[in-house]
Formats: sequence, C-alpha cells, structure tokens
Amino acid sequence: MRHRQENAFGTPHQNEFVLESPADLDASVPPDSATDSRDPPDRCHVGITLNETGNPASFRERMVSSARPGGDGAALLSTASIMPRWKLLVTGGDEAIGSCASVAQRECNRAPREAPRRGYDRQINRRREERELRKRSVVFYEQARTEGWSTEETAEVLGLSPRTLWHWDDRWQTDRLASHPRGRPPRIAVVERQAEATRFLEAHGPSISLATLRAEYPDIARAELALLRAQYRTEWQLEHGVEQCRLTWLCPGSVWAMDFTHAPHRIDGIFPAIFNVVDLASHQQLLWLAVERENAATVVEALGALIAQHGAPLVIKCDNGPAFRAELTKRLLLDREIFPLYSPPYCAAYNGACERANRTLKELTAHIAEQEGRPGFWTSEDLFEARLRANRLSRPWGAHRATPEETWTARGVLSLDKRDTMRQHLKRGIATVLDQRGIDPTVALSHYTQAEIERIAAQPVLEQLGLLRVTRRRIAPVF
Repeated sequence: MRHRQENAFGTPHQNEFVLESPADLDASVPPDSATDSRDPPDRCHVGITLNETGNPASFRERMVSSARPGGDGAALLSTASIMPRWKLLVTGGDEAIGSCASVAQRECNRAPREAPRRGYDRQINRRREERELRKRSVVFYEQARTEGWSTEETAEVLGLSPRTLWHWDDRWQTDRLASHPRGRPPRIAVVERQAEATRFLEAHGPSISLATLRAEYPDIARAELALLRAQYRTEWQLEHGVEQCRLTWLCPGSVWAMDFTHAPHRIDGIFPAIFNVVDLASHQQLLWLAVERENAATVVEALGALIAQHGAPLVIKCDNGPAFRAELTKRLLLDREIFPLYSPPYCAAYNGACERANRTLKELTAHIAEQEGRPGFWTSEDLFEARLRANRLSRPWGAHRATPEETWTARGVLSLDKRDTMRQHLKRGIATVLDQRGIDPTVALSHYTQAEIERIAAQPVLEQLGLLRVTRRRIAPVF
C-alpha cells in the first residue's frame, strides 16, 4: 500500500511518499553509485523494496497502482497498470525530492529573505534532485534486467520511454549522470560596475526601485540589478532589525483598557461616539456603548457602573484623550485605587488590544444591522448584540479553549493585599525612575512627563506580580 508523507502542517504533499518497510539501499545499489563523491551530503535517499528472496519482485506479481511521474521524466512512481513490488522511500531530508516548501511555512519565517541566485547556482538543487531520481531509476533498471525484464517492460513500469531509460543507463556508464546547467548563460557585469551599483544603493537606500537602477545602469542586466538590490536589502535588514514585543496579560479582571471610537453614522440617529471597555486577559468586552459626548462625565459614569458591577481592576490602559486625562477621571481612578497607564503620545499601538476590539466590534455591529435590513444605520440594540456575540462566540485561544465569557466568569477575586502590594511596588519604581533622571519628587510634573515615568516603572512591576508576560523578538523590516 502506498502512503503519503505528511508535512509540518499535517497535510500530505502531492509528491511526497513513504514506505511501510524501507529496504537497505546498499543491497541494491552498485558500489560506484553508492559511493559517488558527487552525491550531495545530507540529501534524501531513495531505496527499492525487495521481495522475500532479496530480489526485485517478479514482474508477474501484478499490483495495480495509481501515481504520477515526477517533473521532467524523473521517476517518482508510475501510472502504469502493472507495478512491481518496489516503492519510493524518502528519508534523511527536510523535504521529499521534487517537493517544495510550504508557502505558509515560508510566510511565517520573519528572517531576512535570502537573495535570489542566478545561473547554475539557482538551479543546482533541482539538477541534483533530477540526478538522484534518475540514478535510482537506473539502479532499478539494472536489478530488473537481472530478473529478465526487457527495457520496454521496465520503462513502462517507471512511466518512461525506453529510449529515455536507455539514455540514462548509458550516461551512468560514461559520466555518472553528471549534472549540467540549463538555459542561457547569465550576463555578469564586471566587478567595478557591480560595486558602483552597490554604492548607489548605499547612497539612496534599500527602497530604491528596480526601474531607477536600470535607468542608471543600462549596461547591467536586469536580473543582476535585482540580485544586487536583494543582497543589499538582506544586509540592510540584518543591520536594521527592530525589536518587537508581544504582551500576554495573565490575570483576568486585573487590567482593563478603554477607548472612544466612532461609527460611520450617528447611532440611533443621535449618538456620535462609542465607548469601549475591554478586559485584556480574558478578552471580555465589558462595554460597547453609544454615547452622546466624549467627556470626563461620560467616562466617570460608565466606569462607575462597571466597577460597581464587576469590581475595580488594578490597572486601566487608555490614550491621552481629554476625557481620560481630565481631573475628574483621575480622581475616580485615585479613589478606586486604579493605576492609570497612559499610552505614549501618537502611539495607538500601545493600546492595540482595545484598538483591535474597536475594529472587530464595528464589523459585528455592521453585520447585525445589515441582517436587520438597516445597512449603515446602527442602533444601541445592535451594539449590545455585537458585544454579546464577541464574548460568547470568539475563541482567542483556539477552537478547544474557553470563550472570553467563560474565562471572565471563572476569574478569581482581586484581593486587597495584591492591590496594596502593587501600589507599594509602583511607588518604589516611580521613585527610582525620578532619582535616575534627577527629578525632584516634590515638583509637580506635566501630564505627559508623569505618564512617561509611570510607564517605565509599571512594566517590571506588572511582570514581577505575574500580571504580564512580555515576549521579545527581533524582526527584519519589510519592503
């Protein structure tokens, strides 16, 4: 029985096969082919399954099989109706011979892209794979010939023409099926011109277009200019990688985020804005409310109702909008012992979870309104239904994990000790940052300076108390 090998994503590739019981290649490969110095190291190996007597199975052991020949006549398997008991075995390599890497797997790799190659360097792997498959076909041909098979019978089994199989066997005897480059030889510029093009890239940056390079250097082939630019971009990406942080909030109910957003049209024909509050650890949408004004009174009223219903969080994240940095809002947070964590100016990504929730809930609300026959006209009932659907249907941690509503319901109660511990740690952290910057603690600071100091002090405290996990990685800029 023929089996298909599964790739890293669990789905079989159309050109990948695996055997039930692989045979030792040394038992059937001539000494010259088994020890050929031109064989690439650590490449895939293909073997022939022998029958009980140690020889290829009789041609008369007719086995029906369906397969397809590899590209360019390389014998992967045969489409013939008569099939001997030998199979393709792929082992010892990351990919099956003739197969290509998964597109999704390549897209997940955020490392700088390898510069494209030209000439024989670009096709050398393909030529080696073709030689490997042809060599295995010749090995089978030699074994089958000792069993009395004709060239026509063997070629039919391999899905080849007899002339092709004979030609491969003849080349094996003469040059061991040596690989040769195909196509027109590349036109390569002199080193001095290549250096000039590279200096031009260094002067104008990696985003320069290929059309500009061709206009400046018409005597250099387009493919070579593309190669020079790709090589420069690869080096530039390695030198200019940026660190990206992924935040994972660990304690449901401890950290909230809030923001104002706007609908395409007035909700209910009256309300111009929407007030959004989300719990970051559980992804529970606590509020998606149409409001008439974006001011401190609206924030205080809405937050006061949420705190009375669910309890006060330890931290609340927000931007620097007038409603959030107003004294009335700060007074509420201070009275409830909630630490405000303001975003840096003009940095919406700092409150990215709330910004993403705005987009998701808008899409849900628009869909609900369209279902009700009111496309473009949202009501407060649509907003309420969208919030319920987001909490009960979304699966941020996978299909078999809890919903936001289930995670939120199962949360624990925040103890007063934890709140006091966090407040003490934050005081010490803020004092340390002020001392490092030489700022007098008794001097009143502006809102933005105070918020910056609190942000610097808050991150290590949140990580230390088990509320936050930060994963850092270095990524290359994308062109």
